[in-house]
Amino acid sequence: MDNDLIPHGYTRVSEILSIFQSYAHVPKQKLKAAQELGTDIHEAIELYLKGDWMPLDAKRSPYFESFLHWAREKTLKPVLLEKRLFDHDLKITGRIDLLLEANDKTEHGDSTTLIDFKTGSWAHPEIWRLQGTFYRHLIETTYKGDFCDAPNKFLFIQLMRAGTPPIIHEFDYRESDWEVCKAALHCHRYFSDLTLNVGVNYS
Repeated sequence: MDNDLIPHGYTRVSEILSIFQSYAHVPKQKLKAAQELGTDIHEAIELYLKGDWMPLDAKRSPYFESFLHWAREKTLKPVLLEKRLFDHDLKITGRIDLLLEANDKTEHGDSTTLIDFKTGSWAHPEIWRLQGTFYRHLIETTYKGDFCDAPNKFLFIQLMRAGTPPIIHEFDYRESDWEVCKAALHCHRYFSDLTLNVGVNYS
């Protein structure tokens, strides 16, 4: 994965959504280990989708096997892969795991599907729905339909540490969720005391 270069004053989507999910009770060493595992699995998936391979240790391999249960059943046509996007007006940023070209358009005419891989043991569907909504906004803002369409379907793929098939969490885009996302951004900056430093129009 390429190193992320994030300008000063920009807020990550993960930081915004952290107001709904605290890891303060998790020991720092355990949290670091979980983050490193997630990073390694994402890198292995990225290489696989580029036709390459990455060796994984015994702890990480089952998560990748779980991914393969899903991937081998599909004809995957990546449009975006591990891509950091920005909204320079709202000054927010997020890293897209995968945007796929749909094999068959849905009844709504959707041509892309947002994919996000999770390695945690617990599901957080309402938070993931908002994450997908933020990412959709970043895709729409960045490309404006010229390179790719903004997805109206989000798949959050929860990989299993036992190597069994993953749990698929599917969400449809709702305009009302974007209003929640903007409110979450405003609250995050208010409580982080960033509103004094970043001028943003939230209307």
